[in-house]
Amino acid sequence: RRAIEAASAQTEAVNADLADTQVSLAAEVAQVYIDLRSQQQRLALANQSAALEQKTLDLIRQQRARGVVTDSDVERQTTQVENTKATLIPLDEQITESLDQLAVLTGQAPGALDNELSSPAPLPSLPASVAVEDPASLLKQRPDIRAAERRLAASNAQIGQHEADLFPKVTMLGFIGSNAADPGHLLRKSSFTWLGAPYLQWDVLDFGRTRSQVRQAQAGRDEAEANYTQTVLAALQDANNSLSRYGHQRESVARLQTIEVSANRSSTLMQQRYEAGASSLIDLLDTERVQFDAQQNLIQGRAELLKDFVSLQKSLGLGWSSS
Repeated sequence: RRAIEAASAQTEAVNADLADTQVSLAAEVAQVYIDLRSQQQRLALANQSAALEQKTLDLIRQQRARGVVTDSDVERQTTQVENTKATLIPLDEQITESLDQLAVLTGQAPGALDNELSSPAPLPSLPASVAVEDPASLLKQRPDIRAAERRLAASNAQIGQHEADLFPKVTMLGFIGSNAADPGHLLRKSSFTWLGAPYLQWDVLDFGRTRSQVRQAQAGRDEAEANYTQTVLAALQDANNSLSRYGHQRESVARLQTIEVSANRSSTLMQQRYEAGASSLIDLLDTERVQFDAQQNLIQGRAELLKDFVSLQKSLGLGWSSS
């Protein structure tokens, strides 16, 4: 019975290992998908910014032809356009890498998801709130904790399995057959014969080795208990860190949103001042650069918040149910 108990616990531990791998894979797929959508949004923003800056450069060249601005103004805007276009190349490369990584993670050849995911799409939406409830009970859903607990149970059962060797073992040896001179009588009840005898086995002189095996099993149980404790503590640390990162990132995104609104308003006002001749081209370019950086930072901040949400789901066992 103790051997069956140990084997069953080991089976449940391996199943929990499989579940842990599935959870980790799902989290990695979600995070790579978030990276892909973030990169696509940033690339679209960079293209829009480059197009607007190119129009501004064309206007400045027209003004230079009329002698309104200087060559240095043209060169400054040209530098701005080229800097923005330079950001397009690495973003395009990152998008290709994310598409290939998603294909591999889902068991497909690189490029298999290009047609489905190449078109830009918004980032996934976050829930308004995350119901954490009791973290301790949620942590019980984590497959790695379940695996460690089942291995501890298996190690404990193995102690009893070796302790059973201290007692006699009785095995029933027997023979069942049919014996008849005529083949047609083989299936008659009177033709059946059987013989049974108990077989007693008891290694009285080998108790030293048996007790050593028991102590070895107890040491294995102690190791499994230490591993279980370490797994639980690591899970608690992971959960606390995930909660902290998610909460701080939400505050960071809120500030980035405020910065973006302010940068957009400042860019609009500076454009009006420049068209009215009340500000210089340098002021306008600086404002546009700040606006572009604010928009890029907000997209990255939202992507990081989504990835922190995925990590939070994984660390607390939220959204995961064992069959």
